Amino acid sequence: MKYSMKHVNQLLKLVVFFLSMVASASACESKIIENSIQIGFIGCISRESADILIEAIRRSPRDLVVQSEGGDVEAALRVANELHQKNLSIIIRGYCHSSCANYLIPAAKIVTIEGDSTIVYHGDARTSLTAFMDISGNYVDPMLLSKLRELTEAEKRLEEIIPKVALIHFLQSISIGQPNQKFSIKFDGYLYTCKGLGQLLWSPSMQVMRKLKIVDRVVPVNEVMIPEIRFRQFNVAVSMPIHGNSPMELCEKLSTE
Repeated sequence: MKYSMKHVNQLLKLVVFFLSMVASASACESKIIENSIQIGFIGCISRESADILIEAIRRSPRDLVVQSEGGDVEAALRVANELHQKNLSIIIRGYCHSSCANYLIPAAKIVTIEGDSTIVYHGDARTSLTAFMDISGNYVDPMLLSKLRELTEAEKRLEEIIPKVALIHFLQSISIGQPNQKFSIKFDGYLYTCKGLGQLLWSPSMQVMRKLKIVDRVVPVNEVMIPEIRFRQFNVAVSMPIHGNSPMELCEKLSTE
């Protein structure tokens, strides 16, 4: 498949950013707060913080309040699996990006967004693997390729028990895919066939997320719950455009019923 130089640069940025999150997550900072009914998590997801967070989730709180830029993919997959098993709801205060958005949001029983919080997607394990394979040609770093394949398989296993993970993967594939690439999915009784939009990131509006049934409700900021997590927006996200249309609105749509 032929790519324009602009899109090659976009794909390179995608893969480098994704892999940098995997590599640097172990050194990132985070904080976990607990009370009798809730857990608060602020910061990036590392293997160490995931272990502590999973232990807190197993104590069966009602809600998880999150403010996270993402982090280690494997760790986020483990947290998502535990969230799903314990049937916890999640409240996003400020932002939930990258692996937080890819895995924690679809794993939650109910997703509540506070205020003008942002959700940002830049690709998951599978989209990054596809991009890496497409642009690397014969010069494939076997260690990077092996890691991406391992994460992709873990992501697919999560999709088997949480279908929304597959939906989010599909939406990202459309957003960052080339116009000459085609993608398809069955959703809400329809078969959607779509072309790539060639974007680097997808930052959906909450109206779009509610329409897609990924977000359940949007409410005012309530810092009475876990007051240690103050509402703030991620600096990079403030300047990002908000996408007011679902990528699926540009797809061909056929009924499967």
